[in-house]
Amino acid sequence: MQCTACGEIPHCEQCAVSLTLHKDNILRCHYCTYHMPAPTECSSCKGTAFLKKGIGTQQVVTILEKIFPTARIARADLDTTVNKKQWTETVQRFENGDIDILIGTQTITKGYHFPKVTLVGILWADINLSIPMYNAAEVTLQQLIQVAGRAGRQSEESKVIVQTMITHPIFEYLHEQDYTQFFASEIKKRIEVGYPPVVRFAEIECKHPHLQTVEDDSYKLVQGLKLSAASNKKELIILGPSEPPVSKIKNIHARKIYIKAESIGAIIETYSTIDKRAFASSLYFTPNPLSS
Repeated sequence: MQCTACGEIPHCEQCAVSLTLHKDNILRCHYCTYHMPAPTECSSCKGTAFLKKGIGTQQVVTILEKIFPTARIARADLDTTVNKKQWTETVQRFENGDIDILIGTQTITKGYHFPKVTLVGILWADINLSIPMYNAAEVTLQQLIQVAGRAGRQSEESKVIVQTMITHPIFEYLHEQDYTQFFASEIKKRIEVGYPPVVRFAEIECKHPHLQTVEDDSYKLVQGLKLSAASNKKELIILGPSEPPVSKIKNIHARKIYIKAESIGAIIETYSTIDKRAFASSLYFTPNPLSS
């Protein structure tokens, strides 16, 4: 929800994310348990007009119920798949043909085979391209190919409809047989800017309840890594610290540091020289991180 007068968007009190409007007129955080009734008055300017933006699975269901009033429609998202027994029953009903249309998030793209499905529609197919990670295009294309594959391959009449808001080269490679062409294009970019598989890559995340502490520790860690690399003659590229897209979850602040080198061994050796006891923040080291 967004105030039409001043543009204010309600945010979670515990996480650095906006709240999502649900059908019960409750704004909920998708990272913690925080929720609140949808406001009737803007907390910033006291305006009373709100714009409801975005589209969720329940909204898609509501729209399709109007377009196809006799269709049997089910949804698969965080709310409906948390109950494993209920989700298993939904999958079985869909496979048996007792459900005509299944609306879902990425949940339904992984590990399922629905031979009777001959039409797949993908909404906001480009949304993950904005994730600030070097392999965002690769992961997005993998997901699109995966969900497109849910349209029964044994039927020549199968169709996949992809909705995008922007143009992007990956949409030229949606057929899985074109993936090698995508690789040929993408590897040139990885070579130019130095990202895997051309170099090795690692992430360090600093976390602490106090913002100033996590900022101080992350800068101190960068300096320590640079000094260690220089004294041990390790050629590393150290990026950051930077604020991640979701910089606070459940009142825990985070900062990230990225390291690039010719070998993962050089990164691990350098990180191992850091005395973790010298930091109040919790440090999380992840070699070869990927967006997902």
